[in-house]
Amino acid sequence: MSDIEKAMKQANQFDLDFVARKHSLEYGVPLETVRTWIPELKHWLVLCAVNPDSSYTLFGRIDWLWHSFIEFTIEYRDFCMAIAGRPIEHVPDVPTEEELQKIIQAKKIKQESVHEEKLAFIGGQGNKSRPNTIIPYKKEQVDGYAKLLKDYKNFFPDKTPHPDVWPRILKDGYIDCPGGCCGGV
Repeated sequence: MSDIEKAMKQANQFDLDFVARKHSLEYGVPLETVRTWIPELKHWLVLCAVNPDSSYTLFGRIDWLWHSFIEFTIEYRDFCMAIAGRPIEHVPDVPTEEELQKIIQAKKIKQESVHEEKLAFIGGQGNKSRPNTIIPYKKEQVDGYAKLLKDYKNFFPDKTPHPDVWPRILKDGYIDCPGGCCGGV
């Protein structure tokens, strides 16, 4: 059995429905929708477990779901120890002041260009604090995300990244994030 198969087997021993329920409550996403994202969260964490030196970058709904899981510190630690034998750390990218201004401007333009009722929010309803965002990212962030998607396809050849939760990479360093993204340039 390969490392990825062992890690997936371990990951699938964990019932993460409590994460789905918390996320549904906090973000206003239907519970059944969030439940379909849990396998994608497990894929993400298994990739991190078997590729500890990869500089992956995560965007979109899986990132937000991961944040929900991390808040359950004991359960998250136990999960990581089971699949990786170590913690899987969250290392946020903190923009410079100049980058922050670019992010704010890009989000402002996006929000002004689309009437508020037509913005697609997380799950298509509920929490309106995280509209779809299409903003520029640092090259290394986009490269890290492209590597993640490539490895996903290589390590899980019988799976297709769930299109509702894995953002598309657009031209010129832009990421199309349903539900919003962290960071940006």
